[in-house]
Amino acid sequence: MTYLKRFFALLLLVCVSTTFAQEVRSRSIIVRPVNQPEPVTFAVDVAISGRSGTNASRYSIGEDVQVSVSPSLDAYIYLFSINSSNRVEQIYPNRFDDSGRDNFVRANSTKYFPPRNASYSFTIGGPAGRDILVALATVEPLRDITLRRFANYAQGEVFASSNIGEGQFARIIADLNQDAFDDAPQARGRSIIVEPVEPERPVLAVDAVRYRVRR
Repeated sequence: MTYLKRFFALLLLVCVSTTFAQEVRSRSIIVRPVNQPEPVTFAVDVAISGRSGTNASRYSIGEDVQVSVSPSLDAYIYLFSINSSNRVEQIYPNRFDDSGRDNFVRANSTKYFPPRNASYSFTIGGPAGRDILVALATVEPLRDITLRRFANYAQGEVFASSNIGEGQFARIIADLNQDAFDDAPQARGRSIIVEPVEPERPVLAVDAVRYRVRR
């Protein structure tokens, strides 16, 4: 009889322990991998066309050209020309007319500069040497104070310009990309916050065409 009492007491203890363990497991925080959404990619394609061809290796001084830009996201477009003397000119947006100031381009569309009936043209200038056309696309318009880091308008000039050169130009673009993340709100406290997982949204994209200018 004593043996049976011990057996049933042990059986009851096992059942209670099992039930308690299941209860604990049912209330535990379970960590599972999250199916990450597809990352958002941001790119911009720029091309230059003239009588010498599209993205030709050489263009002649005095040759009229047209620039085409196609961003993968809705974007604000800025075009810069860097010549062999390290002179940087912001050729778009410019102060010629409304079409020169409207720099918003829809995603996956192509916009041409200058557009038809524009009151300005793009012409290859000197000196002879190696030039670069840079297209900068941003998801938000750049502030004037930011643009002045690249180039500034001198009195009476239509195009903003500077002599910062290619190296400093590249460093400013890198700073812009970093500033976008530095301005993000920082986490406060040490609480566990449950939020939907969203893909990181890029803030800018850059493309460039290098070519030689001949006399």
